[in-house]
Amino acid sequence: MRALLFVALLLAPLVAPGSAAADCAVPPIPVYPGSQPVAGSVGADAGGWVANAGHTVWATPDSLRDIQMFYYIRLTGSGWGEVAQLPGQYPDQFASSDRGPIITVLPVLEFSRDDGRQDVRITAEAGGYSIWLECGNY
Repeated sequence: MRALLFVALLLAPLVAPGSAAADCAVPPIPVYPGSQPVAGSVGADAGGWVANAGHTVWATPDSLRDIQMFYYIRLTGSGWGEVAQLPGQYPDQFASSDRGPIITVLPVLEFSRDDGRQDVRITAEAGGYSIWLECGNY
């Protein structure tokens, strides 16, 4: 009987969702207009939004500068705050003192909200970009 109870306690976290997953809802992130999901990547919903935590890869012929400007304007206008990178982490970030609309292309854009519990990272990919969407109670 004790062995059965022990096994049940070990398996309970695998069967029921944890409190971090249950308490954290990921806000939808827009997909850059005209982007197509790369094969094997989970795509967006019918409205053009990524609403599930995880990693998606998108293909587009548009420039990375245009993609980053789109996300910078859309996300900061929706309550997301830009995450400051560690000094020297991405040297291109210091090319300009103006952090308004993006002048230089950065390898990564990171945004956060809800006291750091919701994070989104936009990274450059060959032929497009990636969206990393994370949510948790840290």
